[in-house]
Amino acid sequence: MLPNPTEVSSTTAEVLLFSENDKILATLLVGACHPVTTMESSALSADYVGAIREFCREKIAHHDSMTFVFLQGASGEVRPNVVSKGPSTLKPRDILFSALIGQTFGKFDSNSLEGWLVRRCNEFQDAVAQAVPCADTNFSIARVVFPLEEFFEYPGPQKRFVSVHAVRLGALTLLGISAEPTWEFARALDDHNFSGARLSVVGCIDDTWGYLASRNQCKLGGYEVGGYLKFFSLAKNRTSSNTSTKIEAACRALLSEL
Repeated sequence: MLPNPTEVSSTTAEVLLFSENDKILATLLVGACHPVTTMESSALSADYVGAIREFCREKIAHHDSMTFVFLQGASGEVRPNVVSKGPSTLKPRDILFSALIGQTFGKFDSNSLEGWLVRRCNEFQDAVAQAVPCADTNFSIARVVFPLEEFFEYPGPQKRFVSVHAVRLGALTLLGISAEPTWEFARALDDHNFSGARLSVVGCIDDTWGYLASRNQCKLGGYEVGGYLKFFSLAKNRTSSNTSTKIEAACRALLSEL
């Protein structure tokens, strides 16, 4: 479960402000970072999203009635099959890798969390200060649904689905997927400029069935390519690369509709 230091990830977020006259009515934030929890066991945690929300209401909108919406961006990261269950099952190069790299996540305590949140709030404030009013009021939406059994075998009689949503809000296009897409998957879509709007990929909507890696990442294997299946009540992945290809094609088709 070590992170892959060479894997690309998103370090940006999209902010959309809805205002009337000089009053900010709502804020939409799309970011790839998972919410984090405070280390203080005796205090209630507002987490990353809550800290940004309270900061936005107090320092930017200057009123408590502002609606704040956070959408989870493409946050998956592919980790190849490097570390297994024990040294006896590892190849010599894998044992050497584990010994040299070790645990690369690092420690996160209350002080480091507070400092991290302060930096994120300052960045948020700088971004809002540079915001440009958008006269584009176009709104459109498209959606497609596939039976989950097209991609996976799973136990139980219930019908499950893979869904993809595309929403255009003026100069921002949101693409929602019922999986946790990797940043490379999102970046492959963003290589094309659809409708002249900026694209943000949103994951973990509807029935989130697991991770969605890019076609190139499917060759690496690892937890996010197939190791997650049993934890999401999926018995078998028919072909991970075909899953990625078909969902990517569906995304492109929806974006072309908007």
